[in-house]
Amino acid sequence: MARVSFRSPRPGRSPTAGIVATVLVMVLSGCAPDAGQEVRSEASPTTVAPAGARGAVEPVWGFTSGLLRAVADRDVDANAVIAPVPVAVGLAQAAAGAGGETLRQLDRALGRDAAYDAGLGTIWQVLPDRSGGREDPDTGRRGRVSVELASSLWAQRNTRFEDPWLDGLARTWDSGVRETDFRSDPNRATGAVNEWAADATDDNITELLRRGALDELTRFLAPSAAYLKAPWATPFAPSDTRLSPFRRLDGTEVAVPMMRRIDATGTSWTEAPGW
Repeated sequence: MARVSFRSPRPGRSPTAGIVATVLVMVLSGCAPDAGQEVRSEASPTTVAPAGARGAVEPVWGFTSGLLRAVADRDVDANAVIAPVPVAVGLAQAAAGAGGETLRQLDRALGRDAAYDAGLGTIWQVLPDRSGGREDPDTGRRGRVSVELASSLWAQRNTRFEDPWLDGLARTWDSGVRETDFRSDPNRATGAVNEWAADATDDNITELLRRGALDELTRFLAPSAAYLKAPWATPFAPSDTRLSPFRRLDGTEVAVPMMRRIDATGTSWTEAPGW
């Protein structure tokens, strides 16, 4: 069984800032805490070049479309923002140690082939390098972009891990597997995962899992998180935000805060039946 959940930006944050947290919980068969103790290979991480990301770009776009469709199908009223790369990383890491029908389903969901893991691993490493100062060459306006990505694997304590899988995790993702005791103390395991998330995101995400999200049947967990803060390419004046009616698919209306901006460069308009 798998469950994917999403966390929206915290109330009160500026519209220039967004936090997205994604969690994949996989309940597998296995046995039963040193909460968060990591088991990993001594293999050295592989050096990557940005061009190596090309092998995973198209599959990640396809995965993103499918993930968004799955969320919408599950809850037509969902107001979700999705960070697909961390979710794909958690699934790819799990796939590298899977076999049989589990592996076939993961490969199909990810569009994974022989070059996929290396390409996704490159994306994972180079995206945080996008953090830093920016200057608009046309306006001279300056801003700062912050990108933080985090992913980890958690398994029931005393689970046996194959060396080739641990070697691959170290080389591609510079990571291992953390052991905890889901079976005896799922609430303590929940706290351990939340502590990891807070540490990995500089306390931007402090509650990745709510109490009760895990139980004694949980055996494998692939939590991931993404934090993005960036200025608008074309900024909105906060004073121009006001409540306006928004029509839902069922025809009902709800008042939501709308950002407004009048742009002298012009805006295109088109319409067709129904929109």
